[in-house]
Amino acid sequence: MIASIRIRPAFLDAVRGLVLATCWALIATGQDALLEGPPFDQVVLTPEEGGDELDVFPLEFPDRKVPSPRPSGELEIQLLSRPGKIYPLEWSKIADVRLYEQMLLDRANKLIKAGDFNQAFDYCALLQRDYPELPGVNPLVARFLQQNSLAVYGDGDFDRALALLAALHERSPNYRGLSGAVKSVASRVIQQRLKAQDFSGARAALAYWSNEFPNVAKDSQRDWNRRFRQAAEQQLTKARRHLMKREYTDAHQALRQARAIWPPIDGAAEIEEQLQR
Repeated sequence: MIASIRIRPAFLDAVRGLVLATCWALIATGQDALLEGPPFDQVVLTPEEGGDELDVFPLEFPDRKVPSPRPSGELEIQLLSRPGKIYPLEWSKIADVRLYEQMLLDRANKLIKAGDFNQAFDYCALLQRDYPELPGVNPLVARFLQQNSLAVYGDGDFDRALALLAALHERSPNYRGLSGAVKSVASRVIQQRLKAQDFSGARAALAYWSNEFPNVAKDSQRDWNRRFRQAAEQQLTKARRHLMKREYTDAHQALRQARAIWPPIDGAAEIEEQLQR
């Protein structure tokens, strides 16, 4: 059994020096200690002991849960800076214990709040891969998708915003505000493509909406289908008028426009037959 030791000032000074050296090394290389290095926990000493944050090898708690209430006695720690050497530390000298996976979760939340979605993605991916059952991971990823979709929507990237919402819908179909967000973003995608006269692209966006979000804003989906049909019917009406006036070129153009807007439009084949005759 390892004998109990007190945490002496000389030991703390050595630890502080090692921690500072490690931090400067990570800054110099542009690394993120949580992502780039091996998993580690943190033991925070009480103010009376200097309040230092000690990076230690993962602690072997049952089910990776910090004991509550705190036990009496000692916690054996192994500093990252001194592998292989075990130090017994009295629980009364410990202010907090931070587990690696919880630090990942906290950091990801801060990055999302700050709008740093590129780095937040790395944290979310790591948590999903290694800690999928950790409480808080699923809400975190859902919030990441929702906030990221809002950000790219604000930048005008409506296609990407819709794709992020599709991922959110797959994970949390009843997420608060999802229906309204899908309706707004999908409508903007369709409008954007219609403005560019990209009728097939607009129809593809509507089909994506219907397939990926079959039960989201169904009234709006039906409304867009109706608007496509009405626009195509208006072009058919123009084609008939041009046909009656023997303006065959204009009739052809109106017919092509009708089919471009809504290929299965009724009545197009009849007009085409008359034009061929």
